[in-house]
Amino acid sequence: MRRIASACLLQTIKKLDNGGTKYVIEDKITEESGAIVVKIRKQYNSYPVNGYID
Repeated sequence: MRRIASACLLQTIKKLDNGGTKYVIEDKITEESGAIVVKIRKQYNSYPVNGYID
């Protein structure tokens, strides 16, 4: 299950990069089980972010 979650996360970040969507990684937490939890704040559609993600 962790492998599937990690793959989905990597595909999502890759899609954000390829699509030019602005995002910021807020926090990274490694749980005791070895799973990595990443909190991301991202731009919605193509609306201006006005310094919110800079």
